[in-house]
Amino acid sequence: MNLLRLGDICKNETSSVTFFQEKGILHQERKCNNGHFMNFSAGSQNRWRCRIRGCRQEQGLRTENWFANSRLSSRKVVLFIYCWTHNTTSIELCDRELEMKAICVVDWNNYLKEVCAAHILANPRVIVGPNMTVEIDESMFSKRKNCVGRLLRAFVVTRDWIKRDPFDSILEHIVDFWPLQ
Repeated sequence: MNLLRLGDICKNETSSVTFFQEKGILHQERKCNNGHFMNFSAGSQNRWRCRIRGCRQEQGLRTENWFANSRLSSRKVVLFIYCWTHNTTSIELCDRELEMKAICVVDWNNYLKEVCAAHILANPRVIVGPNMTVEIDESMFSKRKNCVGRLLRAFVVTRDWIKRDPFDSILEHIVDFWPLQ
């Protein structure tokens, strides 16, 4: 994946939603509580709507999936994930280029780290051996503050995408650990 291809994917909100649907992160079809197939209505409120006259149930696009508690546009999420996989998600850059507030940038950085941590915990493997050098890409060390309170759970996140496209890898990990319901 490169920026030119990403520009084609992220032309607008609808194309970004379609991209996430193709990757299996968002639903491609839904059923209402009565078992009727729902239609997707793109617009200011991306929603699934049942078209059966007596039913007319609605569900938000972001219900029961990875985006459940997010208000960031799908377009910005695609761009942020791409930037994150290339280590370019500084608060300054995201504020200038993606118009994201600092707290949002921090939250999304942590959110994607959780995806990596979940992948590593679910797929443990030995990374040391004779004549091997282990390079730690990112680490976290923690301790109790003032010897009181809870001990923060610490873990090491390493990226195993040396021979793969990191953008596609992180999207696959999202699908693996947050399957659609």
